[in-house]
Amino acid sequence: TMAAPPFLASMGLPVDLWQQGSVLKWWTCFTIVMTDVGAYFGGKSFGKNKLATLGRGAAGETSPNKTIEGAVSGILASML
Repeated sequence: TMAAPPFLASMGLPVDLWQQGSVLKWWTCFTIVMTDVGAYFGGKSFGKNKLATLGRGAAGETSPNKTIEGAVSGILASML
């Protein structure tokens, strides 16, 4: 592994903050992937109500096949 840069200690930050940052990056990427996968499969399996019917705007114009069930599934999958 890479050693922590010396300026972390000089700023009074914990030395393992360097490794904590990499864990945070991986956790963020993992959460994004889980949200996308959950929304895809939840929308394919249970999707009936179009997200565009909630209101006007970019949701209906850009992605007309997005569903409310897919959005809820993505949120639930990100909490796992």
